[in-house]
Amino acid sequence: MKPLLLINGRPLFQHALDHAVTVWGADQCLAVVSPDNARHVLSVVSPGVCEHWILQPRPDGVIDALRRALPLVRYDRVLILCADNTFSSLEHTDVLLRSTYAFFGVREIAMPDALRFTRYVSYDDGGVHLLEAGTHEMGQGCWIGPLVLHTVQAREAIGTWPATVVDFIHAATHGGRDLQPIPMRCADLGVPQELASVSPDR
Repeated sequence: MKPLLLINGRPLFQHALDHAVTVWGADQCLAVVSPDNARHVLSVVSPGVCEHWILQPRPDGVIDALRRALPLVRYDRVLILCADNTFSSLEHTDVLLRSTYAFFGVREIAMPDALRFTRYVSYDDGGVHLLEAGTHEMGQGCWIGPLVLHTVQAREAIGTWPATVVDFIHAATHGGRDLQPIPMRCADLGVPQELASVSPDR
């Protein structure tokens, strides 16, 4: 139930939607929700804020969510946000308009010794590297912060049936060659085990 966690009095899900519109200028919002979260998300977020609400038959993760949402995107760029990320841009908000590249949000300080960490960008040799995720990510692989891709390339990549999110990102960015980092302050919020075991109705 991470999308419903309150940050500054508002659920994470609402922060992601607001960020997409106010910071990135999104003209179309699509939301993919799992059956575990749908009723609770819609109880706190107005259905009218998104053009489409897409219900996963099962909680099958990000790859399944992308496969369901990408065909509905009407623009040549797609911004992908996860509701368990928090972020703030350190650059101009018009960076999307000024660049021909795909973008990837990156936290300022890597924490490889953390219990739970996601793939992030390294600048060591001037390149972009997606590092291995920790064991607590269950081998899924993920990213942190905003992910901006060309819609056509994203659709082609998801059509290859990638095994993980990072496989998808590589396929959508010519092996990472089109991927450029955006300096961001990011956090991927995990849920302690004792919270994860509590019913959302309690």
